[in-house]
Amino acid sequence: MENEIIVIDNELAIKKFKDKTLELFLKDVEKDALNFVGSTDTDKDRKLIISKAASVGKIKTTIEKAKKTLTEEARAFVTSVNAQGKMSFDFLTNLQAEVRKPVTEYEEAEKLRIEEERKAAEYIIDHEDALKEDELYDLRKEKELREEADRKKEETRIAKEEAEAEEKERVAREERIAKEAEEKAKLQAAKIIEDAKHAQIQAEKDKALAEERHKSEIEQAKKDKKLAEEKAELEKKEAIEKARKDAEERIKLEQKIKDENVRLQKEKEEKAAKNMNHRKNINREIYQDFLIHIPNEMAIKVTKLIVENKINHVSIGY
Repeated sequence: MENEIIVIDNELAIKKFKDKTLELFLKDVEKDALNFVGSTDTDKDRKLIISKAASVGKIKTTIEKAKKTLTEEARAFVTSVNAQGKMSFDFLTNLQAEVRKPVTEYEEAEKLRIEEERKAAEYIIDHEDALKEDELYDLRKEKELREEADRKKEETRIAKEEAEAEEKERVAREERIAKEAEEKAKLQAAKIIEDAKHAQIQAEKDKALAEERHKSEIEQAKKDKKLAEEKAELEKKEAIEKARKDAEERIKLEQKIKDENVRLQKEKEEKAAKNMNHRKNINREIYQDFLIHIPNEMAIKVTKLIVENKINHVSIGY
């Protein structure tokens, strides 16, 4: 039909995933869905739009189901590949070790033999070195005693020279410290006098500045007070004027609403009166038509039943 959208089943969706043609299919679905011109004027038209959207939802559900199926198959395949891969790795590792076993055992035996030969050679060399060491020990001990005596003699001489140099340096340092202390005391006394003069001058300046600042602050406070009073007065006048205007606007709006309500009520009453007259005229015409065919009393009853909608399938179109 013209308003039906493209459909797809699970098998076709899986095929499009595998063929990598799903995007082209979605473009066709989009084109088909958006080309549909719907209307919301009637319930039938709105249901048609809802049906169209539901068809798109069914396509979405089918594609999701196909995706899930393919994902589960892929996971099962990966699990199988991993299991077989681990089995083959372990098997071939063991087989490789089994095939190489004769060479491995030979290499280990060679390492053991070489280590034993190295230890035997080290033992022979250590024994010969021990004999030579005993012969040289006495000569080395005698030389060390001579060097120790010479070292102590040199240390005594150096210590005496260092003590004499330290004494001279101490005397010179004390003289230099005394001279520097005297000069420092003179400089500090001069600085105290100079600082006192500067402090007095600065105090006089600070006092003058403080007095000037105080005077300026008093003047500024007066100006600020005057400005604040003027501003408050202006704001008060503006507030009064605004309140007056707001009151006038509110009164005008209330009067306008009142007038509009009166007008609407009048229109409603006039319309009701006209409608009542119209109904009376139609009811009278019906009654007069019945009089042509039936007695007056029956014509009145029938007309009344029709007006009150008490006769099935019969109504008056006013």
